[in-house]
Amino acid sequence: MIQIIDQIFISNESSEQEGNSFGQEANDVIVTLKNGEKFHASFFPFDSLDHLRQRNMKNGEFLNGTYFWSKRMILVKDCSRRTIEQVIWNLLEEGELQEAFLKL
Repeated sequence: MIQIIDQIFISNESSEQEGNSFGQEANDVIVTLKNGEKFHASFFPFDSLDHLRQRNMKNGEFLNGTYFWSKRMILVKDCSRRTIEQVIWNLLEEGELQEAFLKL
């Protein structure tokens, strides 16, 4: 069955991002298909992981930065819309969207 995307919501697009930070923050992504099905995943740029670890070392979360996890985590080179869309289309083509994303 061919799945057609109706909408892709990217959480950080709704907030203003300036300068070098664009595409470097983690994003929650919701994909809505034309048939009404919705799927969620969290996208993390590779480069943001050390920043997360450093922050957690300071705030005490995740055993002071000893580990980190997130449901439905997808690691990407950056969180630009272009990269996120490419990943989603590839997952659809490979039949892996429902494996990588959580069906809502």
